[in-house]
Amino acid sequence: MVSESVYCGCLEQPYNHNDWRYNQIKEELCFTYLSTICAFLGATLERKTRPMDNAGVDATIELPPNGTRKSPLRIDVQLKGTSVPRFDDLNKSIVFSLKKDLYNIMCSPRTTPWLLMILVLPIEVERWVVVTDEDLISSGTMIWCDVSSSEAMVGDSEVKIRIPTTNKVTEQWLHHALFSQLEMMQ
Repeated sequence: MVSESVYCGCLEQPYNHNDWRYNQIKEELCFTYLSTICAFLGATLERKTRPMDNAGVDATIELPPNGTRKSPLRIDVQLKGTSVPRFDDLNKSIVFSLKKDLYNIMCSPRTTPWLLMILVLPIEVERWVVVTDEDLISSGTMIWCDVSSSEAMVGDSEVKIRIPTTNKVTEQWLHHALFSQLEMMQ
């Protein structure tokens, strides 16, 4: 049973899972999740200012040039978070709704890859961040999709995108995603 209202220690009272107060926390946790992986890879995660955010790009991941590679490798990302994911009938994909305008922008041709990344958090808010004597644990998993090549159901104002739960954002996957651009450059 999904609790309609949840509580986070910084808030004065419980709110619905989709309340803007929780959405702000989810957004920050998205950046934390991704910046940790970027730091491990030696990449940067540049948070975009409001004009780019309004255009659908929340951040850019960039791997700087090195001795053998003269150009940086970049991926633009749109970040979302959810604690009440909707799964397909087989529980193999998450069905996520995007505003139609954002979907159309993300499907337009670009020179830099542009991915949607969704942090799927536990339903229990108290599990989102856990601090122990030895660990700082941020729960949840992040999945990704290339919106322009995803299975989509287009409605009047929203587009539902089916994202396989196997599309996990990990350090290995992000390293591969960044370096796959080298093949396109050649």
